[in-house]
Amino acid sequence: MTESGLDLSGDGVARSAPTPREIELAIADAECRDSSGYSQKRYDLEWEAESKLLDANRAHLEEERAKNQAKIDEATAVLAEER
Repeated sequence: MTESGLDLSGDGVARSAPTPREIELAIADAECRDSSGYSQKRYDLEWEAESKLLDANRAHLEEERAKNQAKIDEATAVLAEER
């Protein structure tokens, strides 16, 4: 954890707070990605790829969803019996 209590890196390594220059660069980068259309284009391409993947695997995913729902229903019934 850093002094601020946040560890967004996921590796557990403590880091110091960003410098004003690092903040300035991060803001400029975000503004550039937005104004250039990069962020939207990347979002659109990821959405398209994920949609194709879901469509290609829809039958299997629906089968898994049904299995999971059956497990939930069974657990709910068992818990209801215990009350």
